[in-house]
Amino acid sequence: MFKYLLIVITLIIGTYYYLDRTEPYEYGECDPFCNVTVQRVIDGDTFTTESGLVIRLAGVNTPEINSPLGYQHKLCLEALIGNKNIRIKLLQKDKYGRQVAQVISHRSTCNRQELRLFS
Repeated sequence: MFKYLLIVITLIIGTYYYLDRTEPYEYGECDPFCNVTVQRVIDGDTFTTESGLVIRLAGVNTPEINSPLGYQHKLCLEALIGNKNIRIKLLQKDKYGRQVAQVISHRSTCNRQELRLFS
């Protein structure tokens, strides 16, 4: 019995120290919803804002710009959000430092609209 109690106490203390060391995700200028202006569409799932954020659409993976259909995906995203003021919801950062976000427009998300167009 003592052995199990010692294991539980060790797990609780270890969890406390782990949680204490992790830093909360910082959204920067957004909290997590904000309005941004699209400066440039990089490819079918990534764009930059006037404030310098690089945004990657959550749940969308399009071909790279130099592969077949990659340019068509870029044109599609430009038609949806290019040079427009849009509302985004930041979700997380990816391994390349880009903000992963949903682009909210009217009652749908740009993410869903793009998936519908190419499904």
